[in-house]
Formats: sequence, structure tokens, C-alpha cells
Amino acid sequence: MKPVLFLISLSLLVGCTSSKDMGMTQSLAARMLNQECHSYLGKQKLWHLAQLTLGAKAQDYKIRVCDCASIEAAKRMSTSQLLQLANERTRTNILIEIIPPTVATCYQRLVH
Repeated sequence: MKPVLFLISLSLLVGCTSSKDMGMTQSLAARMLNQECHSYLGKQKLWHLAQLTLGAKAQDYKIRVCDCASIEAAKRMSTSQLLQLANERTRTNILIEIIPPTVATCYQRLVH
């Protein structure tokens, strides 16, 4: 049900041209990207190594990295990419394209 509501909302909002509506679209995309970021990090061997190094701070870093990555990725997405994110058949490809480089950038910001 959530993907259907997201698709309907996104389709309606992408059709609007005001910056306020695009902000709402980006917010919806950021939520989906945040969930994907947590899943992506959980599968990465490098993240498991970072968890050992960070210890108790690991969860805080994960939240901060994914918050940053989802917001930055949503801001950078084109209308075409937003529509691909709404389509179940193309969603995986667009997530793979967007999440990893943004996660790496945000992690670097946090540790430096």
C-alpha cells in the first residue's frame, strides 16, 4: 500500500512546478532513500568493520549518514529519477545509482 500511495503522491507532485511542491516530492523521496540507505549499509562489509571501530557510536553514525545521504540524494535527483524511484520495476536501479556515492560522501563529511 505504501508504494502505491508514494507513486500517486509523487506523480501528482512532480506535475506541479512550484518549489514548495518539489520540496514535498523531495521529502517523500528522502524517506524512501533513508530506508534504502539503512538496508544498504547493513549489507556492506566495510560498514561491519566501521561498526567494530566505532563501537557504541555506530548506530548514531548510521543514522546521521543515512539522514545526510537521503536528503542530499533527494535534492540532486532529476524529475526523471524521481519517477524511476516511484516505479517498482526501475526503483532498484535508481537506488543502486544514487545511494552508494551519496553514502560515501556523507560518511566522509562526518569523520572529517
